[in-house]
Amino acid sequence: MHKSTVREKNAKMLDAKIRRYLDNTCKSLGGKRVLVLGATGSIGGAAALELLYCGCSLVCAYRSERKRHELEGRVAAFCGEEKLSSDVRYARVDLSDFACVRAFAEEFPSRYGQVDCVLNCAGVYHLPSEKNADGQDIHVATNVLSAVILCDLFSKNGAVKEKWLNTGSISCLFSDRNAGNVIGRKEKNKTRLYAATKRLLAEYTCESGRSAGFRTALAHPGISATSLFAEEKGGFSRSFQKWIFPLMKRVFPSPEQAALSLLYALSHDSAEGCWTGPSIFGIWGKPKTTRLSAGVTKGAKEDVEKLRAAVSDYLREEKDG
Repeated sequence: MHKSTVREKNAKMLDAKIRRYLDNTCKSLGGKRVLVLGATGSIGGAAALELLYCGCSLVCAYRSERKRHELEGRVAAFCGEEKLSSDVRYARVDLSDFACVRAFAEEFPSRYGQVDCVLNCAGVYHLPSEKNADGQDIHVATNVLSAVILCDLFSKNGAVKEKWLNTGSISCLFSDRNAGNVIGRKEKNKTRLYAATKRLLAEYTCESGRSAGFRTALAHPGISATSLFAEEKGGFSRSFQKWIFPLMKRVFPSPEQAALSLLYALSHDSAEGCWTGPSIFGIWGKPKTTRLSAGVTKGAKEDVEKLRAAVSDYLREEKDG
């Protein structure tokens, strides 16, 4: 797909301010091949369309077939009749299932080839407490442990050439340091658990950049009324869905606006220990790169060692089995 073709025929699907920002700020993404994890979510889907606008080709990872079809419809409408089948490919992976994650990583180079970048938008919040086949809570598995597994395996098989970007959350700023409680799922409150998983992901991103075969970076979208708050199986009350969620849509940035921080972080290098997010209170405004709070990164090395131990134990069991 030619970048100008997308702009001429389908740019109306993106707000004019968003298009201008992408034109002025993210030109370096043109021609890049990007794997988007969590592409069927609100932020991931918005980022996918914005990447297409910038001239990228995509591999969109998904779990739900229904949501894949919804994304395919959005992509088809965005790209129009000029869409080439090679511009967007789809890959199924369940990030709550470690065996599926490992198979996805091992098969990726032969099935999809190399990508320039990975944009990890995957995440779950406030789902019912469930464990995967390996006895790990699905929130912890999806939000952080699978990212560790994939990042490490992709570093070894050379599937990623340039950058791995993890999507964090400003909720991690308010999380206590309790890696053992998170991995062992001793934390019962789902809001605190979500924040803790995002803190661990931030710590891992900062530490893994020193050893991966590609650059690792961290960004956050601020606060946006996304599908994280509107899952069918979510534990949010009916009153929240009826009154609070619609209010959030009015007050906070749209997923398309929130995703701009991710594209900025993909297209710009940042110093170690920094992350990119909205400039005004971390919620509104243009993307800005700032230093990650020392309160979050304190003790990161020890926490990352616990994460790697949890992952290596699983891989060792798989190999022995």
